[in-house]
Amino acid sequence: MAPPPSSSLSSPASAPASSASVLASSITAAAATGAHHHHHNQQPQPFDPVRFLSRDARARAPSGLKSFYPITVRPGMRSLGGGLPHPDTFSVTDFSATIASVEGGTQTIHIGKTAASGEVPSVDRFLQYAPGTGWSQAIDAVKDVMLPATVTPQYADWDLILTHGNTTAFDMCMRILFEHGDGMIVEEFAYSSAMEQIVPFGVIAVSVKMDDQGLVPSDIPRAIRDFKSKHPNANCRVLYTVPTGQNPTGTVMSVERRKELLKVANELDLLVIEDDPYSFLELPSYQPASSRASYEYKGIDQLLPPLLSLDTTGRVINMFTFSKILGPGFRAGFLAGHKEFIKYLTFVSEVTVQSASGFSQAYLAALLQTWGRSGMAKYALRLQQKYTERRDVMVEQALEALKPASENDLPPAEFVIPTAGMFLWIKVNLPATAPATLINDIHDALIARSVLVIPGSSFVADRYAALAARSLALAPGERISDPEPSASSSSSSAAPPPAPYFRVAFSYANNQQMREAMSVLGDVLREFGCGVGAAKPTATKRAADGVAVTPSKKTRVVA
Repeated sequence: MAPPPSSSLSSPASAPASSASVLASSITAAAATGAHHHHHNQQPQPFDPVRFLSRDARARAPSGLKSFYPITVRPGMRSLGGGLPHPDTFSVTDFSATIASVEGGTQTIHIGKTAASGEVPSVDRFLQYAPGTGWSQAIDAVKDVMLPATVTPQYADWDLILTHGNTTAFDMCMRILFEHGDGMIVEEFAYSSAMEQIVPFGVIAVSVKMDDQGLVPSDIPRAIRDFKSKHPNANCRVLYTVPTGQNPTGTVMSVERRKELLKVANELDLLVIEDDPYSFLELPSYQPASSRASYEYKGIDQLLPPLLSLDTTGRVINMFTFSKILGPGFRAGFLAGHKEFIKYLTFVSEVTVQSASGFSQAYLAALLQTWGRSGMAKYALRLQQKYTERRDVMVEQALEALKPASENDLPPAEFVIPTAGMFLWIKVNLPATAPATLINDIHDALIARSVLVIPGSSFVADRYAALAARSLALAPGERISDPEPSASSSSSSAAPPPAPYFRVAFSYANNQQMREAMSVLGDVLREFGCGVGAAKPTATKRAADGVAVTPSKKTRVVA
């Protein structure tokens, strides 16, 4: 049985060689295989958004009907053009919402049928057909509150479009940027819903190693070279990443790592899709209960800069969602980036979803106008405090439940304590002689004991690469859900073995449920012999898959 895939979530002491040295050697090697590259000492190619556009995008044009909208709203225009329902027929005449007050308690926002000022949302406008980008009042509120100068791109030619959240936003990006058979550069453990989206597009996940700061930029040339050796005529020029609170690993890119990633993107002429659901959920480094009075929370003005704000060329598309801030059923977010990309994303929006939900846009505009940036900052502090408390409850119990049986054993499982997001990424120390499939039996045993965690295999990028390869080869009438034809384990589309990880969320269960679940996890792992009898690594030794197993100043682990 093949060993579990390598993780390389590592301590700083075991980090890869410097990006400069690895990048230079990798690019030289890429030249030998004919891979597209730029030499490390050459000036990067000027950024050209059009060359990234797919056939789908280049076949799109503005909606014929929506192109008349600017004329419709001219003062005095007698519009007989648009098939717009009359506002008097709308089932909603006005609505109010009780929202959290940033000063404590609650307050009410009201959306009337009409509005004296065009800057205030109204039912008559927001429940009508909207421009593909969204209503200007909602866009202006988002720019004012969410995108001050400190987090906007370092070039003038940018814009944004309102979306139904990042799932829809990612689908729109797929349509304008990819052909069947293209590669997409991703973290080796990647957000499963995004990976499930790329499979039907026939886009192949190209995995890049990770460490304790997330994606390792110096490994990108190697990943591209490997992909191009198998698919010499396919493009591999778009990278997808979650820099803050990466899902599933919880890793956070430092400012230096973010700059390093953009430097590599510039040198290799890559486009970067930045998935940004957790940036408001930055959490302080874990401390024992006696030291938590010293916790400092970042609000919004001290958060790590999004890749978008470090971009000087236009090669970052930022997908932001309000799901983790205002509620996922709200279905609202925005895409920000180079105007050329926003133009084609708008063309997609106009003939698919039309625009973000009118209810959501009206609520968002009114909420942001009421709170302002200072109010949003206070609300973000509350979120950070809440999720820090929840993280600490789970971590405390996990540290206790996952202790090694003796000083000669590894812990049954280990993890790096996250400083953003909603998850612990737990690496299970399977018995040395156990097959990789034992992790599936452990998962079944946890469910039987009423504990649900998500198996690590759900996030292995190479698994989705195999599925995409299969999707490209489907025979007429065949479905990806059909049993896979027998194939040798050496097949290029063979799925990787199960990964010995679990993703555990501290976002929803109550404190008692989290404590009980961690205790059950520890019990079940011991029943399966996890961690027992294994030689304990020294301070400089790494576990077989590269996970740090000793504490450091930057990473705290079960040890």
